[in-house]
Amino acid sequence: MSKDAHLQLEVIAELNWEPSVRAAHIGVAASAGVITLTGEVESYSEKHAAETAARRVKGVVGVAQEIKVQLPFERERGDDQRYGRPPLSASGSRAECSPVARSCRCLQSGLDQAASQRREH
Repeated sequence: MSKDAHLQLEVIAELNWEPSVRAAHIGVAASAGVITLTGEVESYSEKHAAETAARRVKGVVGVAQEIKVQLPFERERGDDQRYGRPPLSASGSRAECSPVARSCRCLQSGLDQAASQRREH
């Protein structure tokens, strides 16, 4: 095994060991002792932690990081995903209670009751 291949495996192991880094989202290449990190992470702290972890490996002479930070709020998501609500079913009701409405048994049943009371008046 070449020195660069061994170094690449050592950096991958270090990234897997680092709890603040999702190593599956980071690619590692090695050439003449210089490690290149690629991929996407969710925060600048994760990007920094990945670079720091790579530098900890014995034999690394430099780190070229090409990691892109994809902040969670930059992703396109619907309101249901943003607020942790389950999606609406085909009938238009929610399968589970909303985390915001934990005191009720089911948000939809409360909405149904309010709608029926409005119809009665």
